[in-house]
Amino acid sequence: MRLLNSRSWRMKEFIIDDEIPPYAILSHTWGDEEVTFRDWDRLPRDEVKSMKGWGKINYCRKQAACNGYDWVWVDTCCIDKSSSAELSEAINSMFRWYKNAEICYVYLADVEKTADWQEMRRRISASRWFTRGWTLQELLAPTTACFYCTDWSVLGTRAELVDVISSVTRIHRKYLQGENVHRASVAQRMSWASLRNTSRVEDIAYCLLGIFDINMPLIYGEGHKAFQRLQHMIMQSYSSDHSLFAWGTISENSSLEYLSDAEYRDTTKTIAWKAPADRPESAKLSGLFAASPRDFKDSHSIVPSRWASLFYRDPGIRATLPMLMSHSTVRLELPHLPSSLTTYYWDDPDFAQVRNIRLLALLCNLEGSEGDFMTLTVVDCDHYLYARTREVVVSETSLTFAQLSQRKDEVCIGLPSYQLQHREIVFRRWAYPPKCTMSFFGLAKCNINYSNGIVSGISERDGKLFALQCRRAQTQGPPRGCEILFSRESNEIDSSISIGLIPFSAIEGVDTAEGNDGWRRDRTLREADPSSARTMKCPLDQWTTRAPAPFGIVYVQVERVSFGSDGSYVDVVDLIFKPEQLKH
Repeated sequence: MRLLNSRSWRMKEFIIDDEIPPYAILSHTWGDEEVTFRDWDRLPRDEVKSMKGWGKINYCRKQAACNGYDWVWVDTCCIDKSSSAELSEAINSMFRWYKNAEICYVYLADVEKTADWQEMRRRISASRWFTRGWTLQELLAPTTACFYCTDWSVLGTRAELVDVISSVTRIHRKYLQGENVHRASVAQRMSWASLRNTSRVEDIAYCLLGIFDINMPLIYGEGHKAFQRLQHMIMQSYSSDHSLFAWGTISENSSLEYLSDAEYRDTTKTIAWKAPADRPESAKLSGLFAASPRDFKDSHSIVPSRWASLFYRDPGIRATLPMLMSHSTVRLELPHLPSSLTTYYWDDPDFAQVRNIRLLALLCNLEGSEGDFMTLTVVDCDHYLYARTREVVVSETSLTFAQLSQRKDEVCIGLPSYQLQHREIVFRRWAYPPKCTMSFFGLAKCNINYSNGIVSGISERDGKLFALQCRRAQTQGPPRGCEILFSRESNEIDSSISIGLIPFSAIEGVDTAEGNDGWRRDRTLREADPSSARTMKCPLDQWTTRAPAPFGIVYVQVERVSFGSDGSYVDVVDLIFKPEQLKH
């Protein structure tokens, strides 16, 4: 730590913390012609004194000498910013340096003093100092802080100005009056920075290191990744504080459109696409972590549940700690509430799709509302990967902590990134009958993702592509079923999807250990013609056919949706067995 002597103007570097003498420290906002360490070290003193930044250094020096302190620290001239190693050490030590200072002089360069207290309060509240990221720790860390206006007249101490400071910063009075800031929840601390700015993108993360008692390397040039890295470190250090994930809009109801099972199966209902501008901002999907502290602006009252630490410590629960799987994906174990269905929107190509959603209970609540839980809504997006909405829903539940803990499950949450490929097939809906199972059989090296309903690996292939096999166990005799065969047929003009319905029954007495699964699937698909079939017309066609008992009516719709500028398209399919037609 490099200090400036308040009497002799001499700079001295102290390597060992125990040897650092008592010192005063300056908090301010940077402006034009700041005096840097290189200026101080190389320029004639008269030239340094002519710079605009000289005045506050001189004010600070004089005030420290008047208060009996021989040493002062000013960030502009006491850090050699040309040394990346020194800058990194200084930023990682900054909170501690402000905390260890005897007094902090807060210089509000844009505030002129007035005898009218209400006007004075307004001027203080409007100061640029309260909008900067770095000044947050400079407000909270020092034991004693005194505020000065533009001509270095005293405005008052932090204790004397606590009401106006608390009002403008939304920081609880107790943390301005000596309470350890590390006792505040992660969400509360993030919310304090939500309305602050920094000149460099990375600094909105680096200025919070001390607030969270975190040390990490500085990588200028990484941009928004810095804030992601900070959240990774916080998750590891505060594993039981789920308020880290409680960012976004705070609401009593999810902004997602829930679908009932009846709506899902309703063939008269269109699952319509909405343009991005028509969707709620809070319904947009994201990874688990926030993009910036601004996402926490509504989270200033969120605190960990009093049971949160037990969730990971209780041997009867055996919950696993959150684990970072990649820079954007986290695996965590949380209690979950009943799942549902929602509408998911693709953009380019533009169409809507039905997806599964889950509600995950975070072990945190609004301060003073211990009976509630904050829940995340996550949407099934890929193999074992969910994406969250940009909101947190306050949920009332009659379930106890013990009951919630028994409903825990592991999920991976990350940002959806799948890009649809030309000629892929996407299931918008597939609703099979109750008490039945649906299986996928690829006939052309194609695969299905059950999470997002995408059949990939089709490429330019024509002919038989895959079949969906729906089967139901019978009370007497072998199981019966039917298969929906999907093929693609090309002509000189276009390529169309062909749908065929093939009934089948199980073969009794076949040894499945020899590789035959007991179903006449291969022979049926390759040798037998479908009992009914249709080549679907582009760009939109529907087909209804009767399946054998007990499967009732089968409804199929195929819509061709174009995207890009090269003629690419996907075929979007609705496949619905109408349960009202079933024979039991």
